[in-house]
Amino acid sequence: MNVWHPQGGRSGAIECLYYLETSLQNLCHVRVLKLSTNCIQALSLRELQNLPPLIFKHRHLILETGPTKWELPGIVYLLKNSPDLETLSVKIEESKLCYDLSMVLGEEFEFDETEYWESFISPLSYVVHYLKTIKIWDAASELNLALRITSEASLRNEENGVRFLNFFIKSAIHLEKLTCITKPNFKGIHDIARMMGALPGAFSSAEILVCL
Repeated sequence: MNVWHPQGGRSGAIECLYYLETSLQNLCHVRVLKLSTNCIQALSLRELQNLPPLIFKHRHLILETGPTKWELPGIVYLLKNSPDLETLSVKIEESKLCYDLSMVLGEEFEFDETEYWESFISPLSYVVHYLKTIKIWDAASELNLALRITSEASLRNEENGVRFLNFFIKSAIHLEKLTCITKPNFKGIHDIARMMGALPGAFSSAEILVCL
């Protein structure tokens, strides 16, 4: 599901949120749910405003994400409210239609990306525990980029991709299969393989696929 964020400041974003709320309420029962950046950001609005949660019944969640700062709350929202989740597919790609939610919600909703993500690691772990399959498609080569860059200031959104990979493979103790599809940067592939190999036996099989 993809939703276009209209231009129009706060009123336009609220209109988009209303549309998304109505649509997602009708999709809570589906078994496979696919959301793009636009939808994830709209769910970020719900999360940051502490609106009543929507409980999703999907077993397979597919996310196409930057992942940018203003998508993080939406991803957290989805993971918290997906009790039946078994398969997670994440396509990391350049987000071209990101909406600056600080312009909508105001400065009181500003947050630090690293602190925000770390604050939810423990609460979200119990949800991720029962994931059986994780597929990470690094379409933008952001995992490779983040693993190569040493300057913390330079990581920005790219570091979020590494956070996701680290968090999921450490927390999913019942994981049966992990697939990481990345472009053929062999230094990056080696680093990702080393990251996986350093973990205790949290999953029975892990394969790295190279997308040429």
